[in-house]
Amino acid sequence: MQRLNVSIVLHNTPSGQLEGVLSSLSSVSLNKIFIIENSNSPNYRNITETNPKIIYRHIENHGYGHAHNIAFRESIKDGADFHLVLNPDVMWETGVLEQLMDFMVKNVRVGVVQPKICNPDGSLQYSCRLIPSPADLFAKRFIPSGFFNSRTDRFLLRSYSHEGIINVPYLTGCFLLFRVTALKECGLFDERFFLYPEDLDLVRRMHETWHTVYYPVVSVIHEHQRDSAKKLRMLFIHFSNMVLYFNKWGWIKDKKRKKFNDALLNHLNLEKKRKTPGPK
Repeated sequence: MQRLNVSIVLHNTPSGQLEGVLSSLSSVSLNKIFIIENSNSPNYRNITETNPKIIYRHIENHGYGHAHNIAFRESIKDGADFHLVLNPDVMWETGVLEQLMDFMVKNVRVGVVQPKICNPDGSLQYSCRLIPSPADLFAKRFIPSGFFNSRTDRFLLRSYSHEGIINVPYLTGCFLLFRVTALKECGLFDERFFLYPEDLDLVRRMHETWHTVYYPVVSVIHEHQRDSAKKLRMLFIHFSNMVLYFNKWGWIKDKKRKKFNDALLNHLNLEKKRKTPGPK
């Protein structure tokens, strides 16, 4: 039996959201569920009464990655096999987690896996991506739709099928199923990032020695609020943390970014040509 831990970080989270994600988890055989609350008040301190597997922590807000790392360290100490990083606004049907874990059991070099992420209306969220350059993020965030579309489309891999299993260097952080052995080897979230690029940073580090896989055989629903596009404070947090990220990895010159992106694009282009019918 594989031992699975889950961590969910809360910050002023509506109760209905948390109830929804806990309902999705109720059909899965779990070891522990870590609820880490970053809110000013301990709004969910009684949540442990609903499920004996829930471990609740109310902490000072030092960021998303810092909170999940508390649970990561417990999973490592606990000897868990897998650890699921999960946003509270995600839901799915029965069997999704079991299929993902089965895939990882059968593919021992997979360090992290993510299912297809969909909006509530069923449309696709482009959660598997190239490693971005500063220009990619600037174009996506600040340039009106219609300008530099080709650059944004390339970064988000919009022109490629999202139906195939691929080894991709950037998976967004709303639903990431990690192998705990890979976390021990590659390290946890970089706590210098308060919010936003911690998922990119960890997945690309893991991609150096493990497979980091997009697995669209199964899917989940993510409400995806995109606070940084709506609130000036969150936009500032996003911008300042991306400055830290590019200071770490390089602004213009990032050899690993080029290496990983080129390898993925070459693979996707070959797959695209292979599936394209020739002239009759």
